[in-house]
Amino acid sequence: MQFFKGIGTLIVTAIPLFLRMINIPAGRMAEYAQNREVPNLIPDIFTLVEGYHRNILSRSDYILDAKNLGYNEYRAREIYESTQQLLTAFDYITAFRRGIINENELDEKLQEIKLSKSETNIIKQTSLYFPNPSDLIRFAVREVYSPEVVSKFGQKDDLPAEFIREAKKAGIPKDQAENFWAAHWELPGIQQGFEMLHRRVIDDGELDMLLRALDVMPFWRDKVKKY
Repeated sequence: MQFFKGIGTLIVTAIPLFLRMINIPAGRMAEYAQNREVPNLIPDIFTLVEGYHRNILSRSDYILDAKNLGYNEYRAREIYESTQQLLTAFDYITAFRRGIINENELDEKLQEIKLSKSETNIIKQTSLYFPNPSDLIRFAVREVYSPEVVSKFGQKDDLPAEFIREAKKAGIPKDQAENFWAAHWELPGIQQGFEMLHRRVIDDGELDMLLRALDVMPFWRDKVKKY
């Protein structure tokens, strides 16, 4: 009985193929009829993967259909994992700087998104925060690049260690964080400077330094003092 059943299945399967050989439209009609009776077409593996990602397919259904396509469970899992969305390099670097992952994990993640070791080293450096032109001008005006001035006026005094730690999470190197701190102080106004000079709290050279830090153009400094 089983033999005759197998023969019947073979004949039913062969009919559309035979009709296609002698008459394409008739063959298609027979194939369509067969599909309606026994619908068993399975989407390609990447359509199955998409369905699994979107929770349309369960894991067991995904594995079953993948096996029907000829993939074993190991290969099906590999294909699924290879299509998972990864973060960007800057996302991983941010996670590293905020202490979410360590540097070894960062290197592994960057390798997964196809960055070589040399490119990894480059992006670690280029992703560090660098002050914009306005910041750099402010640093220069506030004498941040003059260690003796910074020391004289205590511009790095009261620098909280927590600020350095938090700045690092934003990708700001320690030296630049210190520069921002040194440049953040409010300065006495010009009038206050003259009052301190007249009361001999500061000398003429210190008034010059104040005018420079207040960004008074060199042309006007002597004139302001004479006024």
